[in-house]
Amino acid sequence: MAGEGDKISGTVKEKVGAVTGNDRLEGEGKGQKNAGKVEDAVKGAADKAKGALDAVADKLGGHHEGDKH
Repeated sequence: MAGEGDKISGTVKEKVGAVTGNDRLEGEGKGQKNAGKVEDAVKGAADKAKGALDAVADKLGGHHEGDKH
């Protein structure tokens, strides 16, 4: 998903910070990892909303703004 890179990078920074005793790096890693989780959640919610809109449009036999027809 969209935030996967931030989650991976954040985890690495967090672990390196913990091992080296670098609190700043560990905190930065936690923040980046959480930002990736939020990004994934937002993308997932947007995808679900689009899917619901598509389903309603299909049931009504019409097309919605997102269609390229």
